[in-house]
Amino acid sequence: MLKLAEELGNVSEACRRMKISRTRFYIFRKRYEKYGIEGLKNLPPIHKSHPHTKSAKVVEKVFSLSLERPYLGCVDLSKELKEDGVMVSPPTIQKIRERKGIKTYHERWLKLEEMAFREEIHLTEEQIQFIEMMNPCFCEWKSNVKRPGRLLVQDSFFILHTGSNKRLYIQCALDVFSNYAFGLFTKKSDSELAVRLLRDYVIPFFHEKGLNVSAITTVARKEYYGKEGEPYGQYLQDNQIIFKSRTSQTRHGSSERFINTVKVEFIAETLRRKTNISLEEFQNDLEAWLTNYNNSRKIQGFPNMGKTPIDLINAYNSS
Repeated sequence: MLKLAEELGNVSEACRRMKISRTRFYIFRKRYEKYGIEGLKNLPPIHKSHPHTKSAKVVEKVFSLSLERPYLGCVDLSKELKEDGVMVSPPTIQKIRERKGIKTYHERWLKLEEMAFREEIHLTEEQIQFIEMMNPCFCEWKSNVKRPGRLLVQDSFFILHTGSNKRLYIQCALDVFSNYAFGLFTKKSDSELAVRLLRDYVIPFFHEKGLNVSAITTVARKEYYGKEGEPYGQYLQDNQIIFKSRTSQTRHGSSERFINTVKVEFIAETLRRKTNISLEEFQNDLEAWLTNYNNSRKIQGFPNMGKTPIDLINAYNSS
């Protein structure tokens, strides 16, 4: 081909006769000028893996230790591996984690929960603490709640000061099985509002779904006195709902996670967009947010495992 182009004195004509492109011709000529006839031979195939690629044993060691010590970053994990005689740099650990889908705290949390529910691993105390930090609901993962309405959590929490030393609270109730949530804004957290939330929102919803509320648990607080004669306790008794008061101020995992979500995704966002908002506006915005939370927001981890609250309830009713 090169000789023909030289004889013709026309590269285009030589390429036409040899049925190759001019680009290809110049590549061949450059290789010939640089390496001689050896440069025209087919090059050896490129290796499918880099010669310094870590062995499958090392990759598995990085994966297992990343889940065994989920708090550790890549630098600390590299030091841990070095103590065991395994030399892996932090950037390599990051690449292995990324390929295994456990690059972030969030991904390691979901992987640990998935493996725990499949009974592929026995969780250590450190792993349990890590999961509960990411998902407080996991504290209750061994509870025997098999249907919507079997156990609800009711709680109230402070939101913000509104001026003149006035406070705003949210009274909420959550279904432990599905994380379906109800909420009311109030300037005073008391038993009357707790009863109103159950009477006007919670009980009618479950009756509409053909379900009964069997039991409710609350923190040890005065608005949730479950004794007969007290407004809250009397309402539960009239509706044959078992009252399970927690012995301390420690919140139920479902309540803890919901409160954190409300503060980050609703309260902070609402206050950023609006100022001088009234209680009525707050309630309207909360109801709109709860509609999205219950029907559209896919909740990661236990108990929803990537499903919306209403999906779990509807799936139970269809089973």
